[in-house]
Amino acid sequence: INHKWLTTLTKGRYNAARTANLVINVLIFLCMIGLMYSGIVMSRYVFSSLKISGGAALARKLHMLCSYWGLVLMHLGAHWSFVMGAARKMFRLKKSTARSVVLTIITAAMAGYGVYAFIKRSVLDYLLLKIQFVFFDTNEPVIYFLLDYAAIMALFAAAGLHFPPAEKADCEKGGFGGVKNEREKLLCRPCGLYYTDRFAAGADLLQKDRKLAG
Repeated sequence: INHKWLTTLTKGRYNAARTANLVINVLIFLCMIGLMYSGIVMSRYVFSSLKISGGAALARKLHMLCSYWGLVLMHLGAHWSFVMGAARKMFRLKKSTARSVVLTIITAAMAGYGVYAFIKRSVLDYLLLKIQFVFFDTNEPVIYFLLDYAAIMALFAAAGLHFPPAEKADCEKGGFGGVKNEREKLLCRPCGLYYTDRFAAGADLLQKDRKLAG
């Protein structure tokens, strides 16, 4: 858990985007807790010293439910600009229109196949607990299974690309009153959220910050 993010929860205004992001983050956190709890209850080796008895059937259902909902709720696409900014910094890449077009085509292709894989793998039935046992076809190559679920992840990541980040939406409506701190971050006065210079803030916000500071 990012403690700095927790300190911003009581600051600023809550619009629809920020509220939705908060709900998703809370649900992801609950999925993580559910996975840890159910994993401990089902374990008969690693946590054998805890002397846990019973509850395995419920833990198995909870584990499967949290696993599939965790897969769906991962909204990587909502933070794609940050991910790409970090990748550019790590590999020292410059912005490229051609690279962006290629990545968009690849993402669209994977998301399109993800729709097919979502139906093929009956993911909706698992989400609704209509299927309570995970079926693995032992005759199917493992790589096909992994590719299908990678495509499903790409599908929801692509959906997240069109989900407005709470920070950006709030700052666009409230105005970006940038204030630098000692760690070279920018604080948005209206929403109380921090941005790094190189990633989410962007050159336009930095220019606005300099005008405000001047």
